[in-house]
Amino acid sequence: MLEQIPEMEYHIHLTQEMFGSQIYTRGTICIEYKQTQKQDTRFIVICTKDIRVTECGGSKSKDKSGDNKNKRQKTNATSTEDRNLKQQRKPAFQSEPPQKSKTKFWLSGFRLRLPKILMSNVRSLSNKQEELKELMEDVGNFNNDLMFFTETWFNISSHINPFKRYKIFRVDRDVQHTGKRRGGGLMMLVNEAWATNVKVEKMKNSPNYELMVVSIIPHDHPEDAPPLTFIHVYVPGPNFAKAAIDIAGFYYDAVERYPGAPVFLLGDFNRCDITPHLDLEQYVSCPTRYNNTLDKCYGNVPGAYRSKCRPPLGRSDHNIIHLIPKDTSDKSDPSKDECTHEVYT
Repeated sequence: MLEQIPEMEYHIHLTQEMFGSQIYTRGTICIEYKQTQKQDTRFIVICTKDIRVTECGGSKSKDKSGDNKNKRQKTNATSTEDRNLKQQRKPAFQSEPPQKSKTKFWLSGFRLRLPKILMSNVRSLSNKQEELKELMEDVGNFNNDLMFFTETWFNISSHINPFKRYKIFRVDRDVQHTGKRRGGGLMMLVNEAWATNVKVEKMKNSPNYELMVVSIIPHDHPEDAPPLTFIHVYVPGPNFAKAAIDIAGFYYDAVERYPGAPVFLLGDFNRCDITPHLDLEQYVSCPTRYNNTLDKCYGNVPGAYRSKCRPPLGRSDHNIIHLIPKDTSDKSDPSKDECTHEVYT
C-alpha cells in the first residue's frame, strides 16, 4: 500500500522483544511527502510464534503508473517469498542439530551453554555448613555451576565460611522491611570455574517475598550475547497474589533490560501462583517438600532442564533439587522430563 502513494519517501524501523513465549515486534513508519510534510505512525504486532522481520527504508515511489505496476508485482513476489520463508522459520530458542549437544541453545545467532543448578530450602544454613562443604568437595557427584538456597535464616550479623571455588551472594532478611525477625534469607553460590562476571541487578525485601535478580556472563559466553538472568525468590506470604504480580514485574523488567536473553525464575514459591501472569515453562517435576512441589524453576527456554532430587540437607524438610541441562551425556533418557525418585521425609 505504501508504495502506491506517489511523491513520498518512507522508512520502517523494527525491533523485537520476547516476553515469555510471546514475540513482540515494535516499529515506526516515518512518511515524508514531497511537500515536506512529515508523519510518524507507530505500531505493535503481537503474536505467539516467532516472525521473520524484513527491514525496509529509503525507497521512493514515483508518480508513474508503469513504475507503480512494477513495484506492485515486486511486492507480490516479495510477499510470496516471505510466506515461504515463514514456513521455514525457527523458534526464538533453537536447539542445535540432533547430532550435537542439546545443552547449548541458539539465541539470535549465539550459542549458549546452560549451567547445572542445585536448589533447595535449607531452613537455616548456619548448622549445615560442614555438610554442605563435604558435598561440594565430592566434585564427581556434586559439580554444579550455580547453587540457590532459600531460608538461610541469615541476618546482617550472620557469618558464613567461604567455600573453595564458589563466590557467595546473599540477601539477608531485613526486619525493618519485612516485619519478620526469624527465617527468610537468600543465598546464591557461583562456581568460579564457570563464571566470575556476576552482577546483582536488584535486591528486594518485603513483607510477602524476598528477591534477588542476578545477571551472569559465563567464561565461554559469546562476546556479544546477552547475559543469563536469574531471579531468585522466597515467598512466605501471606499475600501471595500481590507477590505474584510483583515478581512477574521483575521478570518483565529483566526481559526488557536484555531483550531476547534467557531468563530463569526460581526458588521457594509456597502457595504463590505466577502462571496467571507469566507464560513460562516450569522444569521441576520432583516433589520438593513431602508430596508437594513448592520449589520451582521457570524459564523462557523451552525444554531447557530436567530435574532430579536427593535427600534434604541436614534436618531440612525440603529435598535438594538438581536441574540438569538436557544433553546426551546424561545416562537417563533426555527426552523424559520426569524424575524417578523416592519421597524423602
